[in-house]
Amino acid sequence: MKTNGIKLIAALVISLGLSQTALSDGTNKPATVKKYQHEGNIYPPVFFETNITALPIKDKLESYQAFTRLDEKAVGSPIKVLALNRAQRKQDAAGFSSAMLSITTLGIIPVVSSKVYRVLYLVIIGDEVISSHHYEMTSSEVQNLWTLDNSQKLKPEEEIFLEQSIDQFLTEVAAHKELAELFEEYYLYAPSEVTTTD
Repeated sequence: MKTNGIKLIAALVISLGLSQTALSDGTNKPATVKKYQHEGNIYPPVFFETNITALPIKDKLESYQAFTRLDEKAVGSPIKVLALNRAQRKQDAAGFSSAMLSITTLGIIPVVSSKVYRVLYLVIIGDEVISSHHYEMTSSEVQNLWTLDNSQKLKPEEEIFLEQSIDQFLTEVAAHKELAELFEEYYLYAPSEVTTTD
């Protein structure tokens, strides 16, 4: 499967809101996530791709020293990691009513809407998605009708949520038995690349 096909699948997963794991604790704030500390063999090098621009996510992932290398140019690598995010407003009755009320008052009454921020990590080996990790949080926004912000800029709590999703993702990868077996198999064919944490 080509990279564009992978992106399309990932975009569909995010837009449909298919959830495997949620980091939110129900209070619209990220749940407390334990800081990840890598142990044992470092994971093999991977082809890395992301659409996340609000945070230098590649640098953040590399700082954990979990993967030997995250390379955006290694298109032919058998192991791929995609990190994707998307923010979208919920299209619900409350948001519609709020918008209609604001319109009828010429924008005097603010528009109240719900926003869902989703982060998705995919670990792909060959053409098969071996592991998917989906996190989302919901927040409320109150904006003036005339100054609605449709940019993809993240709010501070969303940035924190995104950072915490990295810890959660790496923790889940470390506990994923099938991935561990596949990483070991990779090193059977490339034993010289095996490195361990101190």
